[in-house]
Amino acid sequence: MATIQCTLAPFISGSSSEKIPFVFLPHRGQIVHPSREIGFPGVKMPMCAVSAAQYLTTNGWAELRNPIDTDVPFRLFRDEGRIYLQWLGEPELRQRMQGRLVLVHLMCRDMTPRLLLEESRAALHQDDMQMPNQNIFTPCIAFRVVGTPIKYVTSKCFVALLLCLYLV
Repeated sequence: MATIQCTLAPFISGSSSEKIPFVFLPHRGQIVHPSREIGFPGVKMPMCAVSAAQYLTTNGWAELRNPIDTDVPFRLFRDEGRIYLQWLGEPELRQRMQGRLVLVHLMCRDMTPRLLLEESRAALHQDDMQMPNQNIFTPCIAFRVVGTPIKYVTSKCFVALLLCLYLV
């Protein structure tokens, strides 16, 4: 799957924002980076859906899908007007994504009524003022998952980790 260039939507909290944060991938159904919402600068009322997901490998970008149902393992979650990224991946997929750079593609529409858009107010007929804006845009969300890619974890490391866990 080729990567399409896209504008990165930042993770925001208050006045700070991060375009590619370092995050823990949560358990299925939980929010990725729950302390930060997804921002769409310059858009007042975004309506978005996840269209695809990819992760970076040594050979380039690979498609990211659940092995059981082949669905994209993310969706957007709205809460009190804020938009968050929700993980829907299987446990083994979550483990395989450790240490990876992930890119989630979105398909969005700006649903801001034209009445609220200052620059278009003079050019519109009065009946068209309440119609939603038709701007379609395709941003992406990127993040790096905490951990080491499975390919680089050797059996010696795994045995040492089990021994440490047993002794604790």
